Amino acid sequence: MNTARKSTSIFIPEPDDWRSFDIPLEAAAGQKRVRVYITSYGKAGTTIYLDNIKVYKASPNLIINPYPNPATDAISVDVIMEGESNVQFDLYNTLGQKILSGSKFEKTSFTHQLATNTLQSGIYILTVSTSNQMVSKKIMITR
Repeated sequence: MNTARKSTSIFIPEPDDWRSFDIPLEAAAGQKRVRVYITSYGKAGTTIYLDNIKVYKASPNLIINPYPNPATDAISVDVIMEGESNVQFDLYNTLGQKILSGSKFEKTSFTHQLATNTLQSGIYILTVSTSNQMVSKKIMITR
């Protein structure tokens, strides 16, 4: 992994060392069992670290995965969608009041960060929507 720092001690990845990517598995659709083999080809014998692996059912639907949940200072939202769209992020309190709002134009899958460091402890509803789809998830903030 060319992003890793040179070190003679045990390597512990930092946030900038990670990369996210999707691996399409359409060829495995309908199979009862599937094995995924991930390998790396390089000259230095680099070790590969895998973390936070998610397997999603292929569908044209909007899929969101907010984490960590509960959160403290920030929450990451994995968004999976087909095509490209303006994506709206809204966070509501339990009274239905909009607390945070934002949007961005994206293509297919991406991760979006929401700062939650100014929010009080409690339960919130995160709504992510595109031009034709909307998904909501419960979020918990702890202090």
